[in-house]
Amino acid sequence: MVFYGRTTTYRRQSGAGMRFLYCPECGNLRPRGWFFFTKRCEVCGNEMVKFNVPMTKITPFYYASLTITFVVLALYLLNYEIPYETGTLILLIALTMVLAFADYTKSHYIAKEMMRKKKEEAKKLQQES
Repeated sequence: MVFYGRTTTYRRQSGAGMRFLYCPECGNLRPRGWFFFTKRCEVCGNEMVKFNVPMTKITPFYYASLTITFVVLALYLLNYEIPYETGTLILLIALTMVLAFADYTKSHYIAKEMMRKKKEEAKKLQQES
């Protein structure tokens, strides 16, 4: 696929976790979704660095909560008898949203720490040379 004069190839990302884009020029850090075809910074227009953040301890709980929520929603829509139907569904959706926010926040914090460490390593290398 040609996008802005360049050929873009699609390849599968290895490993679970979130992907982030970081701009070394202005320090912009953002999560990378599947729909981002370009790695250009929105602020300064420079090329951004793509990196993966490992899966946090919250992620499996989030996925389990999401699966349970979908199952309960399907049972609710098929009119099966569930104790406290609407309340259970609302609580599961709220729990899933809280876990999603916690997972994203933790991943973003890890990404910031990774970038801070890389900056410190780069400064040490510059001072040594």
